[in-house]
Amino acid sequence: MGRESCAIVVRTIFDVVIAALKRGENVKIDGFGTFEPIDKKARRYSWGITIPAHTTVKFTPHKDLKNIPYDNPGPDTENQEG
Repeated sequence: MGRESCAIVVRTIFDVVIAALKRGENVKIDGFGTFEPIDKKARRYSWGITIPAHTTVKFTPHKDLKNIPYDNPGPDTENQEG
């Protein structure tokens, strides 16, 4: 399978997951995890900012994904400019 074909497959999977989440459905991908739409209440902070009620997505990784031993701690952040 070529690069373009892989990109189409991945984009299609994302489209299906997004459509299901918009319908309020949970999406479980075996061995990867579960996406779940959750409703957040409106919040008001003392300094005047209000965040309206909205729906967001919660991801819970599969136990096998959570238990992967990571030998590489990630990129070296000490040498980054910023």
